[in-house]
Amino acid sequence: MTPEIIRERAFFMYLVGGESFNSIANSLRTEFGTRTTAKSVQTWATKKDSIGMTWEDRRKVVTQNAESRIEVVAENRLVEIRSRTKKIIDTIYESMISEDAPGIKTLEGAAYAFKTLAEFETKLADQEDSKISPMMLIQSFFNALMKCKPVAVVMEKHWDEINKIIRNDFINVSPTNPPTIKNVTGR
Repeated sequence: MTPEIIRERAFFMYLVGGESFNSIANSLRTEFGTRTTAKSVQTWATKKDSIGMTWEDRRKVVTQNAESRIEVVAENRLVEIRSRTKKIIDTIYESMISEDAPGIKTLEGAAYAFKTLAEFETKLADQEDSKISPMMLIQSFFNALMKCKPVAVVMEKHWDEINKIIRNDFINVSPTNPPTIKNVTGR
């Protein structure tokens, strides 16, 4: 019987790296000097644990928890931005209606700044109301693909390559290296 530490390491690779069963087996053979096969890893993944969960069930729980935490952080940031925007708007408004108006050169400039900040706050509110994140859309898309058995078989077979593409195109994106959008309906 395989030690629990090796099975947990395999689950970690499945969870974090999104690796295929074959890739996990190869890594375990290298890391632990075992004779682990992709079939063994697949058996571990599909066998229910003491609380009745497969690896996929456990991954869904972890993903949902992570998404919830991300939503809380994003919500906190929106509240913070809104608070700062409100302070700026209040300051501009007070400057506009005060008799001495020290920091404003023209009423027109103040009105424009006020309008721009109000529009920004409205956009934040709209963004907050739409709770669908890009990650949720991607996950829904992959879930739909995986429900089609022929597609699921091909995706499992080529998962290492798909995973690398996803990491390169979505995860390693920076402001200086924006993603390119490709037409998926044709080549």
